Amino acid sequence: MRQSVLGLVQLSQPIIIIAMIGATYVVIQLNARSAARATSPSNLDKSSHAGSHARRRRDACFAGGLVATLICFTGPIEQNATQLFWVHMTQHVILLTVAAPLLALSAPWHFAPRLLKPETRRQLLRSWRKTTHGRGGKVLVLLSGPAAIWIFFNVNLLVFHIPILYNATLSNVWMHELEHMLFIGLGVWFWAQVLDPRQVHARLSDVERCCYVLAAAGVGWGLAIVLTFAPRALYSEYANMGSRPGGISALMDQQIAAGIMLVPGSITFLLVAGVALMRWFNTEDQTSAPLVTASIEGNQQ
Repeated sequence: MRQSVLGLVQLSQPIIIIAMIGATYVVIQLNARSAARATSPSNLDKSSHAGSHARRRRDACFAGGLVATLICFTGPIEQNATQLFWVHMTQHVILLTVAAPLLALSAPWHFAPRLLKPETRRQLLRSWRKTTHGRGGKVLVLLSGPAAIWIFFNVNLLVFHIPILYNATLSNVWMHELEHMLFIGLGVWFWAQVLDPRQVHARLSDVERCCYVLAAAGVGWGLAIVLTFAPRALYSEYANMGSRPGGISALMDQQIAAGIMLVPGSITFLLVAGVALMRWFNTEDQTSAPLVTASIEGNQQ
C-alpha cells in the first residue's frame, strides 16, 4: 500500500511542476508588460527606476519561493516523507516558513490587474465595492482580514496534525496533496499580512505584526512540545512500520520532527517579529526626538 501511494505521489509531481512553470510564465509576462510601461518615454524618471528595482526584488522572491516548493515536492524529501516523520516535518517547515513568505513577498496580486483594460479594472472595483457594502460583503471582509487569516492558518496546522487526519495524508494521495495546497495557500495569505508592503487589507502596525507572528509561532511551539513529550508515537502509519531509514525508533523519529518544528520552524517567525520590533523602536525614536529637542530648548530659554 505504501509503495503504491508513493508511486501515485511521484506521478503527481509532473503535474505540480507544470503548474509551477505555468505560474512562472504568467509572472514573467506580467512583469514584462509592467516593465514595458515603466520604460516608455513618458515614464523615464526616478520612479520608473525605483519600480524596476521593486520588480527585480519581487522576481527574486518568486524564484526563491518556487525553488523552495520544488525542493519539497521532488527528490529525497518527497521520497522519504512517507517513511520518516522528521522528513515530512521538514517538508512542512520549508513550505510554511520559506516558500510561503517568499511567495508573499513577490506579491503577484498587485501587478496582475495591470493586464486588464482600465475600464475592466474600474468595473471590477465597482463590483467589489458593491459586494462589500452589503451584509454578506461585511462577512467576506471579516473572513479575509488578519484575525481570520491567523485563525485559519493555525487551525489548519493543528487539524492536519490530529492523528487520524495525519495518517490519512500518508495513506491517501489526494489528502496529501490537499494538505500541501492548504499549507501553501494559507501560508502565503498569512505572511502577506505582515510582509506585503501594499496589502489589500488594512495594514497591521509594527507592534501588531510582532504579536501576530509570535502568537502564531506559539501555536507551533505548543504542538512541538506535545510531540516531544508524548509517551508513544502518535501516528500509526509511522509507528507500525517494521523498519525505517536510519534504524531509529518511531518515538525518536517523532521527537526529531518536534525539534525541527521548534527550532528551524521558528526562524522566520522570530526574524519577522524582530524586524517589526526594531521598526517600531525606530518609529518611536523618530517621534520622540522632536519632543525631547523642543523640551530642552524650552528649558534653556
